[in-house]
Amino acid sequence: MYVDNVPVGRPSYNHYRADIASLFPGYSNSNGAVGHFRLDTRSLSDGVHTLSWVAIDSSGRAQGIGSRHITVENQPKLPSFKLATFNLQSGRGEPGFAGRPVLFTDNMNCTDPSQPMNAWGVGFVQQHLRAALADPSVVALTVTEAWLCASPKNVRQALGWKANTSERNGTAVVARHGFAGAEEWVQLDTSLNTNSADTMWVLRVPVCLNAECSVSLEVFSSHWFADAPRTLTQTEYTARLAASYDRQARQTVEFLQRRGTGLHVLIGDLNTWEAAGPVCGHHPTNAGLTHLRAAGYSDAWPLLHGSAEGFTGMTNRAGCGVPEGNVWKRPDYVWAPAYFLPISISRFGIVTPGDAAPSDHLGLVAEFRWPGR
Repeated sequence: MYVDNVPVGRPSYNHYRADIASLFPGYSNSNGAVGHFRLDTRSLSDGVHTLSWVAIDSSGRAQGIGSRHITVENQPKLPSFKLATFNLQSGRGEPGFAGRPVLFTDNMNCTDPSQPMNAWGVGFVQQHLRAALADPSVVALTVTEAWLCASPKNVRQALGWKANTSERNGTAVVARHGFAGAEEWVQLDTSLNTNSADTMWVLRVPVCLNAECSVSLEVFSSHWFADAPRTLTQTEYTARLAASYDRQARQTVEFLQRRGTGLHVLIGDLNTWEAAGPVCGHHPTNAGLTHLRAAGYSDAWPLLHGSAEGFTGMTNRAGCGVPEGNVWKRPDYVWAPAYFLPISISRFGIVTPGDAAPSDHLGLVAEFRWPGR
């Protein structure tokens, strides 16, 4: 008996089977022509293997008598997998309102316990990440504002996952099972912004969906941002932001169309948001996202939740949200092509409005059917 042309043992032979004996009477082994071999496939890697048999006659002459292909799946495919995104706000956390429990200090210290420490320093952010992403079907977390305390490496270590990409101005991907190929970046046009050196990016990286990395998915992660001088009128200010978001959106779509050759998803903090009018003194930009829709991508939250608000920003803003301290706009997104739509999406990092929060954003977790199912 051979597996992938490597001998693994001899079968148990000389067993009687009536149908074989009746079909081939008169041979020396008619009453013992059947053999069997017990193969423990747990010793084999997942994937296709070749089984083959060699017969040796009484004169010692050997000849192959057949082969078969088998597929081993020791790690069964999950019916679905999940992708998450979170703006980490450098791990600082978002302090609660006056009179609420003080869990950390709003600063950049996460390493010196002799001084007041931020949310990452006291483990508050990590606690929320582990709780939200403990589900083994969550295979990747895209992060924005992943600076300093909440670097991609620190996030990976906190989760105990396998790999993280490099980071460009806080944008990165952390993967439970690692990556199936190299990362690829496109820098977005921020020349209309007040500080064009504050760079924005789109990252593409193939994420392994299982430990063997026999299946992967192209994950695109992005962080958009637009601003303008506050000396402009509101109309001029909004138009300037819209023009910047439109540029970044067009570049993102071009990258998706050029490099999203297989199943893929865009996920991240795009900052732009839509509304019929001002909310909490802020004017919606209502720009950029139309380019994604025109390219055939679906916005996961309204696709699955209809008109339910789905807000992910911003926590603990005085006078904002219902009740006060609750989130009130939707700057974080999961976008998917029509042939690979999500089947669920939910939020994490939720606290009682006004209490200390792990970030000024909520996170998102989107679920997709396993490829081929």
